[in-house]
Amino acid sequence: MILENVSKVLDFYNKEKIVRITLRLFESLMGDKECMDQLSMINAMAIVMKLKNRVWADEEIKQLLSSLETAFEENYQEFSSFDKWQK
Repeated sequence: MILENVSKVLDFYNKEKIVRITLRLFESLMGDKECMDQLSMINAMAIVMKLKNRVWADEEIKQLLSSLETAFEENYQEFSSFDKWQK
């Protein structure tokens, strides 16, 4: 639930500080299988891809987005509606 709310913040706000902090949070959670499943269920990859298409002045955000994209591509799991319901 918390990750879902955080991803909504990331999707809604464009302030670089907020985006950077949220992306850092996602990056720190990548090593945890349960968190990765949760990020997959809320389709965080789509948010990362959407953000990657924006123009960012902050190089750190660009690096974080690339890093997260790679991690999601390697570990991302699509969940059906039934899988989401089960979890």
